[in-house]
Amino acid sequence: MDLSDHQAMSTYSNAGVSQGHRYRISIAVDVINARALWNAALSRGLMAPGATFEDVVDTIGPCDDPAIADCLAMLALPADLKGCSVEDFAIDPALPRGVIESSLPWTGLSAAR
Repeated sequence: MDLSDHQAMSTYSNAGVSQGHRYRISIAVDVINARALWNAALSRGLMAPGATFEDVVDTIGPCDDPAIADCLAMLALPADLKGCSVEDFAIDPALPRGVIESSLPWTGLSAAR
């Protein structure tokens, strides 16, 4: 995996044919220290062959204004999930605590993610 794998990090798709059993893994995180998240994403990005500091900052934003979703993707997108094909990867802002999707006004659009 190199830095180019993280260029479109908020959504990653592999349009292959699914074989075997399909599973969805879901986590919700609260970012409580954006600087620590940015530093971890920077470290991971710099491990990519040929990556420069400037390349990584172009991807995750500067330390004083990090692209949170891109930082999370840099850390969460699996580099190699043995025996699996990643068909979908998305990072979306979560609803505020205590709000459930069914309590939101209906807009006529699917709320599926």
